[in-house]
Amino acid sequence: IFQHNTRCQPIADLLSAALFNLLDNSVRYGAQTVFIQTIQADELLIRDDGPGIQVEHLSKIQTSLSMPSSGTDVAVGMGLWLAHRVAAAHGGSLSLHSAQGQGLTVRLKLSLHTSSRNHFDSLA
Repeated sequence: IFQHNTRCQPIADLLSAALFNLLDNSVRYGAQTVFIQTIQADELLIRDDGPGIQVEHLSKIQTSLSMPSSGTDVAVGMGLWLAHRVAAAHGGSLSLHSAQGQGLTVRLKLSLHTSSRNHFDSLA
């Protein structure tokens, strides 16, 4: 049971976990520098200077994220899958843009106008 004044705590924890996983992936896969840019109040860009993702693999990842799954798809690691699910739980989306050798850009978009409480079942 959530009390009115504590309802936002799980939301902040989930967003922190999503951001941590995205930053951890950047460093784990070779980035020396990671840039975080606020586009709007509900949108972040996370860019790194790592090796990027091959186009063929990026396509598999995007497809895996867009399809309902149990989170066990080998095309997507658990951290990226979790970040995607957290974005969805907040009425938003996660998109990836990369060119081999030019790093990865992740766009994390949330919906500030949608009650996240109604989307938490998507994490199950």
